[in-house]
Amino acid sequence: MLDQERGFRDGNPEKCPYPSYPEPGGLLPWAGADNGDRVCWLTEGQPDGWTVACWNPRGWYYDAHPVGAVEFLVGWLSGDISTSVFPDAAELAADEDEFAEED
Repeated sequence: MLDQERGFRDGNPEKCPYPSYPEPGGLLPWAGADNGDRVCWLTEGQPDGWTVACWNPRGWYYDAHPVGAVEFLVGWLSGDISTSVFPDAAELAADEDEFAEED
């Protein structure tokens, strides 16, 4: 998957602040949304110290969070962590409720 992005990154390094895994410190996706947004680890240092980066490959913007995967998910679901890459969990839940009411 990251091989597909490598060509764009090579031609536009200013839009891609992180390398792709397996390069040192590279982005390694571990979750994604149905619209293509990705949640990645920044693979710098030991795995227990990797931080989370949310990535929108369509708009080429990133949002790094100096926490691990579990802390990120708990923070995002509780509303303590937000990202500019995708909506907050509460917004998604409200959208789901609105959709269910229309049925």
